[in-house]
Amino acid sequence: MSEATIRARIKTVLGTVSNIGQVYDYERWAADETTFRSLFTATVSGASVLRAWTISTSRMEQVENDFDSSVVRRWTYRIRGYMGLDDSAATEKASVALAVAVCDALDADATLQGFYETTHSQIPVIEPRIFGGALVNAVEIELMVAELA
Repeated sequence: MSEATIRARIKTVLGTVSNIGQVYDYERWAADETTFRSLFTATVSGASVLRAWTISTSRMEQVENDFDSSVVRRWTYRIRGYMGLDDSAATEKASVALAVAVCDALDADATLQGFYETTHSQIPVIEPRIFGGALVNAVEIELMVAELA
């Protein structure tokens, strides 16, 4: 397996989560609002909303396998979710519920869990922030997947 295979699987798993919005297997950036809106807007329950997820690699550590001296690569992925913030709709709660659904899907995926070593997903960041000029509920999920090199 390779880093590209792991990243593709994470994207596939995210795509199975209901009402996930746009999913990209890398960080997306836009210098103008029109491009930003086209990248990060999705139709959810018939409404056009700001909702998108990106997958990036934040770390790779190589260690020696204790059993046979082969190399193990431990990839740490940062999966970022952005949901337009609407106080009257309590989108903070909805964004947390969606992030937990993503974690549940990642942790239950047999392919990801079948790698040499995969940790349970973590959510180290849940916060409002300005993203692309829009106020959003932002979440960051971390997932470590190890492969034999």
